[in-house]
Parts: sequence; structure tokens; C-alpha cells
Amino acid sequence: MIRQFTFIAVVVLLASMAAPPARGQCDEFTGTTLGPEWFVRAGVGSYSLTERPGFLRYTLGSWGHWNVCAHPEYVRALELSRPFAGTEWEIVVKVEYHLPYGMGRALEIGIGYANNWGAECAEWADRCVLFERHRDDGYGSNYMQTKPGNVRVPLNTEDVYFLKIVRSGNNFTLSVSSDGTTYTTVSVESLAGDLSAYEQGLVISGYQYDGGLGYMDIDLVCFPGVTPPPPPTPLEALIDIAPDTLNLKSHGQYVTCYITLPEGVSPSDILPSSVKIVAVSGDPIEPGLSIDPSFAPEVGDYDEDGISDLTVKFDRQELILAPLLIGDREIRISGNLADGREFGGADPIRVIDRGK
Repeated sequence: MIRQFTFIAVVVLLASMAAPPARGQCDEFTGTTLGPEWFVRAGVGSYSLTERPGFLRYTLGSWGHWNVCAHPEYVRALELSRPFAGTEWEIVVKVEYHLPYGMGRALEIGIGYANNWGAECAEWADRCVLFERHRDDGYGSNYMQTKPGNVRVPLNTEDVYFLKIVRSGNNFTLSVSSDGTTYTTVSVESLAGDLSAYEQGLVISGYQYDGGLGYMDIDLVCFPGVTPPPPPTPLEALIDIAPDTLNLKSHGQYVTCYITLPEGVSPSDILPSSVKIVAVSGDPIEPGLSIDPSFAPEVGDYDEDGISDLTVKFDRQELILAPLLIGDREIRISGNLADGREFGGADPIRVIDRGK
């Protein structure tokens, strides 16, 4: 009889009720209990954070199966789930396998779908993307296999691996590494349908049905993420700086700035405290020059063109010390609206030094 052993830890699309983990966040299992972001659904099998401190140990139980839709004759296995949201992400799991050769035991890492994973589960073929760790004593083979594509990559005798799944839309790239640095892409899988209708999360579970046991020690789970999409382009504001010519020897109090936003956006939505001079002719000013608090910002129509604008003032001497160099210079302004959107714009001025 051919016997096989498969190891599984499942990333399941478990509903988007949870916020995405912070970029770079890792769970290293240094405590004695799972954190509140983890959920435990009772079933056959066990887990421990104390049998081997610093590791999450998942041990198979007798006659359990996490995928009862595909195999309804089995009872449910223990599931540990870590929900998260997002369509562009990366998950890395470092796992140490303890796999005797055998048949009918499995622990996997993959993607699946459910409206409510505690009550509904998925068929392998159309709702899962996953790794399977195999040792088949009938073949004497040692390999990692992905599903649904059934792509197989031979493994050496090492039992510690970094498994990485990268999601981009409905596409999933599955890779394996023995050192956490150099990864080999095993397969690129695609899943059809509207994934936003489902919950999503990392799920650790398994099955076995021949009476033999096995376990895996998970060293860490990281959510380094996929590079997030670029931020929205700031609104382009019309900026008018007065005076148009600034004398470095001037003892004036203010430099005035009139800000006009694009049509449909009211200047009254500008947060005055966010308005800053952030650059002069492309040279950044850190952390930026804030408006002078002695002048209260005013919404009006200073140029009488029928379009509302916001008037703010900056301390002239602070700007001169920025420093300002003689010649034609461009003053760049940025700020935020109450809804979080950013705006920016620039206006040229001439800088002189009286007597030269």
C-alpha cells in the first residue's frame, strides 16, 4: 500500500472584517497563548505554545479533516485562523516539519474561500490555492506540491522551510525557500470569482485518517505585504504669493499666500494647521514652514474673480532664513483637506538684496 504524509497550513479567504496586519508585522509566538487576533475553532487535533517555547506546534488528531465538504465522512479538525484583509499582500511562514513517512495525514498552507468558515468549507479544486508537503514511502519521495495546479518540486532532506504566498488580485504566487532569502517559485495559481465576497485569513489545520500522528512547529508568521499602491495624486492648487518680489533686507512681518482649489472643492475644507511651505525651487524645507499663528486664516475672494480662496500668512523672516537665495525662486505650498486629501501648488517670486 502506498503511504503518504502531507503537511498543510491554510491561508483561507475568511471575511474582511479584520484590518490588514501592519506591513512587516510578524508573530513569533513568544508568549504562552495565542494573541486576540487568532481564532480557535475546536476540532480533532491540538496546539501548544509551551511544548516548544517560541513555536506554535500543531499536532494532528485521529480521524479529523478540516475539509468536510470534500470528505463528509470525517469530523472537523482543529483550526487556528488569523483573519486579515486586502487584495495585495505577502505572507511568509517559517515551518519545521516532523513528518514520518505515511499515508492519509496532511497539513497545508494555502488559500481557500468561505462565507463563514466555521460553518461552510470549500472543495479543493475551485476554492483553494495551497502548498502540500509530501513524503510517500511507497515512492521514497520527498517533495512540495501546490494545488490546484499539482505542480511538484523535489525537496532535500531539510525539514525547515520558508513558504511564501503573494496575492495580486486573483493571482497567487507560491514560493519555497530553505533560508528565507532565496525563493524558488513553485507555481502561480489563479482563482476565479469575486474574492471580496469572502473572509480571508491564515488558517492552520490538517487531516489524517490512518491512525498515525505528526506535527509541525511554526517558528514565525510574517505579513511583510506587497508594495502598497501609490498614494492618490495631490489636488493641484493655484498658489499666489505676495509680494512678488521679496527683499532680503526687508523688515516686513508677513509673506501672504492665497490658495485657490480646483472647482468643486471649497477652501473652507482646508486645515490651516496643515498648510506649509515645503520647498524653495525644489529644495525641501524640513519639516516645513507653518503659517504664522498671529494671523487668522480667511476665506474670501481676494482677486475678485468670483472664486473663493483661502488667505494665510507666513513669517517673512523665517522664510528669508530658509534660506532664500537671490534670483528667481519658486515657493511650493502643501496642505490637507478635512477629508484627508492632500493639495499642493507653487508660485514664482523674485528675491533681491537691496543695494546690490
